[in-house]
Amino acid sequence: MPRHALPSSSLSAAVRGRLGISREELGDLLEVTVSQVGHVECGRRSYSARAQARLLRLAELLPAALPAEAAPPGPTLA
Repeated sequence: MPRHALPSSSLSAAVRGRLGISREELGDLLEVTVSQVGHVECGRRSYSARAQARLLRLAELLPAALPAEAAPPGPTLA
């Protein structure tokens, strides 16, 4: 039976999701390999201090998520 990956709750995955970028693109921004990003997101490894600092800077630049009640209304079906 094939194994299905569980969604990652790591900061790395959250930043990627908010930016809409791939593991490879995040790796380029952090100057690490795509493999390293994958290992971090799976909880097997951690980033170097330099890569972690870059990730934290990226996370700080992201706007806070809007609460559901403050989000602009979506399209309505008439």
